[in-house]
Amino acid sequence: MKLIFSHTFWVFIAAGLCGAMLLHISQKVQQAESHLAQLESQINDEQTTLRVLGAEWEYLNSPARLEVLSGEYLELVPAEDGVAAVSADDLPSMEIPTESAFIEPEVVASPDVVTDEATFQPASYIVSPKVKPSSPRSPAQHSPKPQAQFDDVLKSLGAQ
Repeated sequence: MKLIFSHTFWVFIAAGLCGAMLLHISQKVQQAESHLAQLESQINDEQTTLRVLGAEWEYLNSPARLEVLSGEYLELVPAEDGVAAVSADDLPSMEIPTESAFIEPEVVASPDVVTDEATFQPASYIVSPKVKPSSPRSPAQHSPKPQAQFDDVLKSLGAQ
């Protein structure tokens, strides 16, 4: 009888331990599933954000929009026909460097002071862009000031 009681006792202890382990593992699985669902939600949110940013990028960099903005803010005009920005005579000659060209020069007084003026020649071949003549905008292009629009809304609501 004592052997049966002892044997039964150990069976109940083993069943209790198995039940506790099962409870612990099921709790861990539920936590992992909720964490996985949270991560999947974050991934979906990031993918949505990336799609929105991609669409915004496409809009901001559309050639038609950039052309309108460049015409409005850059005020550049196309180059005239037959006028070259640089002639072949104005370009510097391409010389092959010799071994003496790789010897470091002596610093006389300060690295900021240049004593050899012959090395610095003005770049006469650089052409600056022409500025587009300003043209007055038509009244249709002008929009009322935001303050005026705000005042109109306040007047329509009877606030002033």
